[in-house]
Amino acid sequence: MTVTMSSECKARLSHPRTIGNSFGKIPSADRIQPLLRAAYTTDAVPSLPPIPPDIHRFVLMRHGESEFNNTDIFTGRCDVGLSARGEVESQEAGEVFRSQGIHFDRCVTSVLTRSIVTAHKALQAADIAYTPIQYDWHFNERHYGALQGLGKERTADRLGRGLVMK
Repeated sequence: MTVTMSSECKARLSHPRTIGNSFGKIPSADRIQPLLRAAYTTDAVPSLPPIPPDIHRFVLMRHGESEFNNTDIFTGRCDVGLSARGEVESQEAGEVFRSQGIHFDRCVTSVLTRSIVTAHKALQAADIAYTPIQYDWHFNERHYGALQGLGKERTADRLGRGLVMK
């Protein structure tokens, strides 16, 4: 998809305003928001807004659809695999990375199977399977307590839609 950027967004990109941190220079908030707005104005072919060469890119990606997502079950920290659709989504994410020439210094993922498989499939599809992967439980999904493993519809009927579907 081709990103359509407003003239205001282009003007902000042409004036580097960055703040430093331990990772080097990162864009300040007034530069990030136009980039995010631009990323949501898209055509049919995947594309990303231009990033100046002195700026580091930090990519967040959700895991592909899991078996529980597919059946509308509260997943939380239950360790379930990807559905067939989730495997395709992972592959497509990697193809976007490859088409944009995106390479990573490292990949960080949770220790849950669905996230690990998503990372491996995406990196493999991007032809950058050599990227080091770090597994960290801090990236695990939130814990839903007693709701984990229960169907969302049935639980909403029992406990009330307003409480369950927040």
